[in-house]
Amino acid sequence: MNPSDLAWWQWLLIGAGSGLVCVSCAAILDRAKDWTVRGLTWLIAAASGLAAFISVIIGLIRFVKWVWGS
Repeated sequence: MNPSDLAWWQWLLIGAGSGLVCVSCAAILDRAKDWTVRGLTWLIAAASGLAAFISVIIGLIRFVKWVWGS
């Protein structure tokens, strides 16, 4: 499967899912006491937040292209 085969709404769903993972990790990070858990949780939260941002941007661009082409 090629990422360019995904529709705009699928990119937005990926962004929403990644954002949910980021928020969940942030909630865990708030309560974690162990530095190893905090570091790993911070890494996962940062990666999923970046993935959410990029996916939403790609989804919005593809949405505009879809609307403009119609």
